[in-house]
Amino acid sequence: MTIKDFTEYLKTISNFTKYYVNVIDENKQNVLGVYNSKSKLKRNTRFKALHKTKDFSLLVHATKNSVESEKIAQNLYDALYNANRVQSLGIDYIQLLYDEPVYIGQSSNGIFEYVIDVTIYYKNDNKGVTE
Repeated sequence: MTIKDFTEYLKTISNFTKYYVNVIDENKQNVLGVYNSKSKLKRNTRFKALHKTKDFSLLVHATKNSVESEKIAQNLYDALYNANRVQSLGIDYIQLLYDEPVYIGQSSNGIFEYVIDVTIYYKNDNKGVTE
């Protein structure tokens, strides 16, 4: 599982203007930054024995309107919550690490930002997926 693979998948379930990997352009609105991460939270042990995991932090760099920004972040959260299996990537489970998108404030340009932390569970024996 690579960050590029997951970013490509996110493009199929969301409508951001642009998607960035491990960086964003703070001057743009309605963009998503996908970052490699390492969660310190407890893993879902139901899947642990049969799966590898990969952690990502998603930075929703939305708009200068707080209500609209929260809605954009919540829409992505809901799409991930409802997407369990992603056969094309060998994903069996997407664990959202918090109960909602986490508001982290405004950028230096006044754009509201939220973070969604996820852990991806994919099968150990899936030959098409590498970590």
